[in-house]
Amino acid sequence: MKSLGFKVKTYEEIFGEGELKGREKGRQEGLQEGLQQGLQKGLQQGLQKGLQQGLQKGLQEGLQKGLQKGLQEGLREAILLGIELRFGEGGLRYKQEVEEIKGIERLKRLKKAVLEAKNLKEFEEMLRKVKEK
Repeated sequence: MKSLGFKVKTYEEIFGEGELKGREKGRQEGLQEGLQQGLQKGLQQGLQKGLQQGLQKGLQEGLQKGLQKGLQEGLREAILLGIELRFGEGGLRYKQEVEEIKGIERLKRLKKAVLEAKNLKEFEEMLRKVKEK
């Protein structure tokens, strides 16, 4: 019998090639599926961790700001009460100026001034110095 120039494959060879192609395709699809699931899980974990860290940092900053604001308000109230007790209701004419002062250190200096001033005029001078700094 004369050869036709091509080889006829047996059923086993064709089946074997098909099996190899199927395995390769399955491996590629499995890798793609695994990557997709891994990325999705990684994103979820990353987002969750990022949200937790963001919330924690936000809470800490909010708490710190709240504490400072509360301390400033408490100092202002103490100063105004001290002015009223030391100098009478006439000292409350400085209420607006006291309320405009920002910063814990300035308010602490002003509180000390209320205690150290001998009279309302001396307190007024100390108030001006605190406002300037």
